[in-house]
Amino acid sequence: MAKYVIDVGVGLKWFLDEEQADKARSYLSRNVEYFIPRLFYLETSAVLAKKVRRRELDKNEATRIRQTLGAFPFDVTPNEFLEDQSFDLALLHQISMYDAVYIVLAIAIEGKMLTSDTRFAKAMEQVGLVEWIEVVGEY
Repeated sequence: MAKYVIDVGVGLKWFLDEEQADKARSYLSRNVEYFIPRLFYLETSAVLAKKVRRRELDKNEATRIRQTLGAFPFDVTPNEFLEDQSFDLALLHQISMYDAVYIVLAIAIEGKMLTSDTRFAKAMEQVGLVEWIEVVGEY
């Protein structure tokens, strides 16, 4: 069974009509184990709140998405188990701590970080970490 660490962009594409949303949703019909760092919930809430403030999303819909993601059968890893390695990786490759947390988790589970961020994937290719990344739409 494939193991994927879902980043915020992919998780929200499951619910929002955005570019690559259909391709992101296609992963839901696969035999896959989904993993996230606990940080995922805070990040998705921040993005949803921003969309409500910008009037891109109704508050009720944002709340429904949060609740649905909260009930999704993710394997959730506490942030504290990822912090030290993520800090080292962020410094070594000059990436954000947030991105490093997802990569470290993908390495730990021997899976892939599923992202729609092609710019990030290209940056990971430059530093030799692309083997831990899968870009939505490139399967």
